[in-house]
Amino acid sequence: MNESADFRRSLEESSKFVKDIRKKADAQESDRQKGFWLELSKLGDRSGAVLGGYRNAAKKLSRRRTAKFILVLLLVNAVLAGVLYMVFFRNEMRYHKAETLLEAGEYSAAQEIFGALSEKDYKDAHARVAECQKKLDGETYAAAVKSYESGDYEAALGIFQSVAHYQDSAQYIPQCRKKIIESYGARYCWDFSDSMSEQNGLAQVMNGALQTVSLGDRLPSQAAVFPGGANFIMASGEMDLSGEWTVSVLVRADDLHAARNALFTYYARGGGYSQKMTVSIHEGRPGCRVIDGHENDINAKSTRSLELHQWVLVTAVKNGGFLDLYMDDSLQMRTMDGGNYAPDEGVEGEAVCTMLIGCDPETGEETGFVGDIGWIGVFGSALTEEQIGMIAETYNAPQDAETQTADIPSNAFTWNGHHYAVFSNCVNLEEAAAYCALRGGYLAAVNTEEENLILRSATALPVVIGLRTEDGGEHWQRFGSDTEVYNGFAEDCDPPEPGLQLYARFSRSQDNPGWYLYLDRSGETDDAGNPIPQDPFSFLCEWDS
Repeated sequence: MNESADFRRSLEESSKFVKDIRKKADAQESDRQKGFWLELSKLGDRSGAVLGGYRNAAKKLSRRRTAKFILVLLLVNAVLAGVLYMVFFRNEMRYHKAETLLEAGEYSAAQEIFGALSEKDYKDAHARVAECQKKLDGETYAAAVKSYESGDYEAALGIFQSVAHYQDSAQYIPQCRKKIIESYGARYCWDFSDSMSEQNGLAQVMNGALQTVSLGDRLPSQAAVFPGGANFIMASGEMDLSGEWTVSVLVRADDLHAARNALFTYYARGGGYSQKMTVSIHEGRPGCRVIDGHENDINAKSTRSLELHQWVLVTAVKNGGFLDLYMDDSLQMRTMDGGNYAPDEGVEGEAVCTMLIGCDPETGEETGFVGDIGWIGVFGSALTEEQIGMIAETYNAPQDAETQTADIPSNAFTWNGHHYAVFSNCVNLEEAAAYCALRGGYLAAVNTEEENLILRSATALPVVIGLRTEDGGEHWQRFGSDTEVYNGFAEDCDPPEPGLQLYARFSRSQDNPGWYLYLDRSGETDDAGNPIPQDPFSFLCEWDS
């Protein structure tokens, strides 16, 4: 770059010199021309030197540019070589390293490397990741089994849950939970897993038409069925619940409209104190009432209602000076006075204790429970919310109605491959339809005259079926559908004013196979605007198989 600057300076000086010569030539005589040419010759020599220097500088610059180009080319080649190494050779080395780690039992490290490799280059990369995960799951499963066999059920439960998909881990999970619940120290526990005759060391009497029903692969797998009235199970023995206690009942109610349905009643008399405790359903809401020997009457009632035919764990807890009521693991009510059950001083003798399941014998049929009981636990201590949650998780049934399997009563009748059963626990058609759906069926509909005659003769009651009309009986549709179906309207029934939504009901007379009209009045109110109470009606559920 210095030679270039010199060249430019030389040109500038040459131009100035030529301009000066021209000025001198114009001002002087021809005799001075000899001096002019002499000066011009000197300038030419200097210009040649400058031009030569410029050529040398240009050659040097060209050589430098060539060197830079070669250097850049070498760098590009080095980068390309590095990329090729990263893409091919390095990944190949990593793949072999992962294989080595897998063989050595370093499954986590091998899985991380296999997972980072592209499936485009290594088609079995995903399969190798799965292989590593299987090995890891195997190690985790072995640790869970070891914890289970050593009696550390809580640790085993957590580990089995993390690999619930592996082998029989899912079967170990409820076993771990039941073992944990056993550690809570139940005074009495009945899961109806075998039959109604399980006694748990207590003398037992069954009263009424009680039975058990299998619920398949659901939890609980077996339940006791209570048809209402004076049907109960009674167990007598020595059981002191004068201090803190917990009573849990897993229940599925078929009638939520009764004033009170008793689920579990406990009596203790003698030994210096008396006590009565009842867990029941009050107009659809769980509650617990305790009357102690000092005439204290304590009530706890849930603010939340049960859902018809849905399993729920109802738990009452006497915790110091409090009486708590839970639905599943959610606290619904806490009283500030839990009662005083301390024995009177100076009174000897042991208390005689009696437990009744499904009824309160003092009121008999008025408190007869209608529904199923799947599990009962009585504990001599106040369980925590976490422990109650463990019980609910272990014994409660799935609540998803969409996956509800067919829950067909044992007294259902069968015709043409379908099952039918009559229920009387709802006060409107929407509730009846929901109840049938929860049991895996639907409101029965009549499609032919033959089916109408069969169902009418089999029910022998004024049973409502799932058909409706809005034009006085001229046309009928299925409940929840606009599709017109078979018309079995009785000819001697006077049609009402058109516009009312009415439902089909079999007549009271066996001689009349036609339908009569049923008006759903559940939404009506009195003059003060209060809902008019409605009595439950009979309706027919149907199952396809």
